Amino acid sequence: MSKDVKCPICGSVEKGLNLDETDGWFVCSKCKSEVCNMEDMRTVKIPVYKGKQLAEIFGGNANK
Repeated sequence: MSKDVKCPICGSVEKGLNLDETDGWFVCSKCKSEVCNMEDMRTVKIPVYKGKQLAEIFGGNANK
């Protein structure tokens, strides 16, 4: 399936790309950057912990 995609680096629109073949990756014809189309990617939430929370989870003193 071909699709028009905007380069996240320079904003140029790349027309008629088949991103299924490259797992979402393409080379921008204007800025020549190798980028990935983030719209098609699945995302996963990764937890962010503070030092005190890590100390509670793993034991120890977070203030060292």
